[in-house]
Amino acid sequence: MKLLVYLLCFFTSVLNADNFYYAFGKKVEVTKLPQSRGLDKSTITYYQTKNGHKVGVKHDVIIGCNKGDSCLKVLDNYDIKAIEKLSPTLFLLTLPEDSDPFTIANKLYQEKEIKLAHPNFIQKRILR
Repeated sequence: MKLLVYLLCFFTSVLNADNFYYAFGKKVEVTKLPQSRGLDKSTITYYQTKNGHKVGVKHDVIIGCNKGDSCLKVLDNYDIKAIEKLSPTLFLLTLPEDSDPFTIANKLYQEKEIKLAHPNFIQKRILR
């Protein structure tokens, strides 16, 4: 029985190996929740961090380039549907519905031209 529990834990961690992002230089692991929600033309998938914080993710990735749009050449190696310029160094990348935003963001984060890359998290609106 103990062996079964250990194997189950091992395979769960292996299957969720790419479900993490970097926040303030630290790796934050997330677990996919069974719920999702349709929004306009895309779907929001929900994840939970180890400390219990629930986050929603669309099929978008936000990247920050080291110098302006110098990192756009790197994006040719990835399956990206659209690129929207948010500022001189920030870009919103729209991914196909079948791609995993965590995997793409983590691969982009490893590129030397890119200083930040993370999925586009859905935030609750806060009234001021």
